[in-house]
Order: sequence, then structure tokens, then C-alpha cells
Amino acid sequence: MADEFLYNHRFRSENERRRRLQRWVHDYNHHRNHTAIGGPPASRVHNVTGHYN
Repeated sequence: MADEFLYNHRFRSENERRRRLQRWVHDYNHHRNHTAIGGPPASRVHNVTGHYN
């Protein structure tokens, strides 16, 4: 995370940093392929939204 997010950009404000962090975490968990698990982490979790059927 430090290599990919924290030291890669200067932020103008704490709010900007938080917005970018939220976007980065979403991309990391939902779109970035993790070779150890064969896809993004969110693909391995059932019921991410908390809605039980």
C-alpha cells in the first residue's frame, strides 16, 4: 500500500487523501487481480453487501 498509494502522490488536503484512499481500496479489492487467489479479493467473499438471502 505504501508503495502504490501513500508515497506516490502529494495531497492538497486530508479530504482529498481520504477520497483517493477510498477509490484505491475499491480498485484494489474489486478490480486488481491477485494471483494467489485467482482474482480480486472481493470475488472470494460472498455477501459483501451484507444482504442475506
